[in-house]
Amino acid sequence: MTTRSTNDEYQAATSRAAFRRRSGISLIKAIGGDVIDFLQGMVTVDVKGIAADTSKRAAILDTKGHILADLFLHRREKSVFIETDHRTLNKLVDTLNRYIIMEDVTLTDVTGEFRSVSLYGPEAHDRLSDQAVVDAVAAGGWIAHRELIELNRYDVWLPVGQVEGLCSYLHDSKITEISDATYEVLRIENGDPAWGSELTEATLLPEAEIPDIVSYTKGCYVGQEIIARLHSRGHTNRVLRQVLFTESIQPISPESLIYIDGEDREVVRITSAVRSPKYSNSWLALGYVRNTIVDAEGSLQGKIVDKEGNGMDVRFSVAPRG
Repeated sequence: MTTRSTNDEYQAATSRAAFRRRSGISLIKAIGGDVIDFLQGMVTVDVKGIAADTSKRAAILDTKGHILADLFLHRREKSVFIETDHRTLNKLVDTLNRYIIMEDVTLTDVTGEFRSVSLYGPEAHDRLSDQAVVDAVAAGGWIAHRELIELNRYDVWLPVGQVEGLCSYLHDSKITEISDATYEVLRIENGDPAWGSELTEATLLPEAEIPDIVSYTKGCYVGQEIIARLHSRGHTNRVLRQVLFTESIQPISPESLIYIDGEDREVVRITSAVRSPKYSNSWLALGYVRNTIVDAEGSLQGKIVDKEGNGMDVRFSVAPRG
């Protein structure tokens, strides 16, 4: 957050309205008479409870409870669109196809047919009623509300031919377009885990603590036994938290580890970090924090070591959940 234009983007997204063209997202269309029942037994959320024309975050797991793909399910009248990071597309399709036996389910990659534009900020909802937005969505798209802790976000999915027209309208309406770098700041300030950073195939789903991503009442799905066991135990060995560095002026990099006296291993593994305007441009990170310090109040003294082995003393605090 060093340039005036980037600061302007941040201010627009947090105090007015801003938009971003999303990239790196794949979209699968699932249709068939058994699609709801099939997905009910595959993903972590209650698919039957998702109303038509609404959307919900979900995950698909391996049998040991690790995340294979972070999903967003968009339920339409006769289909379900499955959104995922492009890096997990092949794994997702292979896994779903492996479990389709006699079910009436057809999966089609429609990534090339649709694009998504996100609207952010306290005025974002008002822009949804603009005629240009209404017309673009009416051409075959939909809107998914993704309300994070403090960031109001709407993902507008459109047929690919509608995207440039909508973006031109938003520019003409003086709605600021934000960069991926600005979005990364917003994401980390809102504690939203992303694939390839906080979420990988080595991540147990409960470690990420994504709100409302698991149904504990719907019945069996792949990985359910492990998730239920961890839930009944009450905790995992580590959980994802925001970590604020109150005194450090040097860059904080992903894959860095924090050590403190009295612990025989790292207490924090950093996954993402940015300079945060919300915290007077201090370094704010997302990282997996050991249970031994996750509830610590106030600041802690430790040493952070980057992946090249360079270390420095730091003071940091761990944000409480939510």
